[in-house]
Amino acid sequence: MLTFLGIGAQTCGTPWLDANLRRHPGLYMPEGPPDGPSDGPSDGPKDLHFWDRHRHRGLDWYRGHFAANTDGRPAGEITATYAGLEPAVIHAMHETLPDIRIVYLIRNPVRRAWSSARIALARAEMTLEDASDAWFIDHFHSRASSVQSDYEHCLRRWTGVYPRDHIHVELFDDVLADPRGVLKRCARHIGIDPRPFDDMPDETLADASTHGPGDSIRPSLHAHLVAHFTPRIRAFEDYLGRDLSVWHRQNGLLPATPRRGAKGAGRTATRPGLLAWFRRAVAANDPETPGGSPPRPDRDDS
Repeated sequence: MLTFLGIGAQTCGTPWLDANLRRHPGLYMPEGPPDGPSDGPSDGPKDLHFWDRHRHRGLDWYRGHFAANTDGRPAGEITATYAGLEPAVIHAMHETLPDIRIVYLIRNPVRRAWSSARIALARAEMTLEDASDAWFIDHFHSRASSVQSDYEHCLRRWTGVYPRDHIHVELFDDVLADPRGVLKRCARHIGIDPRPFDDMPDETLADASTHGPGDSIRPSLHAHLVAHFTPRIRAFEDYLGRDLSVWHRQNGLLPATPRRGAKGAGRTATRPGLLAWFRRAVAANDPETPGGSPPRPDRDDS
């Protein structure tokens, strides 16, 4: 039934990934529920939410989303909340989908937590001036936000069920710096031909909803987030076996420009036009909610 799942994390670029994977001619992704309107404002053609909200509808309902894939193309769906699924649900998924490939986008948890809180602020129809530090800190440490920011905890749950080589992790920083490279790596992991992404123009690769860094984090809150997440980032580096100095630099713990020849130096240099577009997307609306569509990137930003 499915070849792959995108599992999150929230505010880490899953709408961008979804929109660009849909452009691949060899991949099928469902366009929406086959039985009419969805159950809520956060459901839609991207986030099916079967495994965390709609299991009571049964597997036939889930399979129905893929019934139009009559030519047997590799198929999948992306729901950004799946990363935080409980182990029992992941085990149930494995019984049905033992061979799926999983894609997981992550970003600096300091920025992810801030972006998530800013979305909650907008949904509450509050402004930055309305919200105290205590309001933000309560949101940062809420269960929903904490789970989505704890990448190691999520990965340990998933790798406790699926082989580690079934799970492909990409950084949001690399989405900004090399979107084509990210898509080609994801394609190879899923098992589809990466070459169609070579034919897509650069501006097309940016034409999707995702979250950029957004506005500056309030200094008092930045200090709180950095103190909270720095030990976790360091532990996650060891677990993942990957240099995450780009996050430490963003958090002000390392020089903004890495030393020439330093490990990982230059890997995530962001193209200014792409970053500017992502920032406008955050200012315009909540791109994680289906139906929201930020403005198209201006060509003169590239």
